[in-house]
This record gives sequence, C-alpha cells and structure tokens, in this order.
Amino acid sequence: TIETSTANLQELSCAVIDVTGKQLIIQTFPEAGNLKMNIESLKKGLYYIEFYSGDKRVALQKFIKH
Repeated sequence: TIETSTANLQELSCAVIDVTGKQLIIQTFPEAGNLKMNIESLKKGLYYIEFYSGDKRVALQKFIKH
C-alpha cells in the first residue's frame, strides 16, 4: 500500500508506471487528505508513481516493491 498526504491539492490523480512506461494502475482521489493505493497486484520490481493535479504533473517518485 502506498500512502501520501495531499493537504494543498483539491483533486489528485496517481498513475503507477513500470520501467517500460506502461501505466499499470490509475486512480483518482476527489478530496485532499491521506490517500492509500493498493499495490498488492504488482510484481516485485522498480516502479514510478506520477501525481497529477488536473492536467499538471506535480510529482514523480520512484519506488521498489519487495
């Protein structure tokens, strides 16, 4: 599970992307606050998660699923 806080954003969209650039999970959160995204279906490996507010990317993070 990935958790984050979005106190300053109204609506947030997140996309989990594999190393080939394929979007595997896309989720939209309509309200600010603490967000959780279930990543249990992902295999072990390196992934990226992009955070969007509207059409603007506000963050890109790399993570490793063990």
